[in-house]
Amino acid sequence: MAIFAAQPSQHFTMHPVDFINAVQLACRAPTSHLAGCGDRCICGAHLDAYGDHIMSCNLFLFLRTTGHDLVQEEVAKMSRYAGHALSWDSKKAKARSVGYSPHHIPDLTLLHGAPDKSHVLIDVVCPSVVHVAAAAAFPLIAADAAEGSKHEMFGDVRPHKVLPFAVEDGGALGREAKTFFHTCKAACANQLRGADYERQTGTARGYSNFFFQSISAANYRGLSHTLMIAGDTIRASHL
Repeated sequence: MAIFAAQPSQHFTMHPVDFINAVQLACRAPTSHLAGCGDRCICGAHLDAYGDHIMSCNLFLFLRTTGHDLVQEEVAKMSRYAGHALSWDSKKAKARSVGYSPHHIPDLTLLHGAPDKSHVLIDVVCPSVVHVAAAAAFPLIAADAAEGSKHEMFGDVRPHKVLPFAVEDGGALGREAKTFFHTCKAACANQLRGADYERQTGTARGYSNFFFQSISAANYRGLSHTLMIAGDTIRASHL
């Protein structure tokens, strides 16, 4: 939720509709994106006003890709700050990564990024907390489950390592993601450079605050996009 502490700037600009939706999601209020959609999804299931069903509906899962990719861009940028050589595997042919990832293509690979100089396979995942029954009582349980699923999906990739970068739709970073975040922070001494140094504000000074706010903004932009397109699709189905 770091975006709500951000000092307005060109870098952290959010479209007013996206920001309103972010506030509604954070306050657990009905989202404006689903206003006028009725109480049934086009899949036939009950449609709630908070977007809970949309986040798991098979008809709209592809819309989550936008938010995933926005977070992925921030992870790539964080990795470069730590001095990692980066391969953007999700943008390459599968044959380029099948040698060390036989079961799944990672989003990003840190080439020789592990302490033993093996590769680190990063896969971004954005789980929804509303579909994990125990999430209200146990923090990060949705992220923990997502991390476990990613490790199972990749299988044995030794000597390389799998790093699931989980960002819950409520905003929390998964345990492995947070560890990586702080490793990158230490590697660059919590400093920004170049154009990012010029973009820093009073609330986003240094690596930590800058990237916490950047990831938060990416997460909420992605959620807003999913709900907006799904809402438009459902309303159009009623015509």
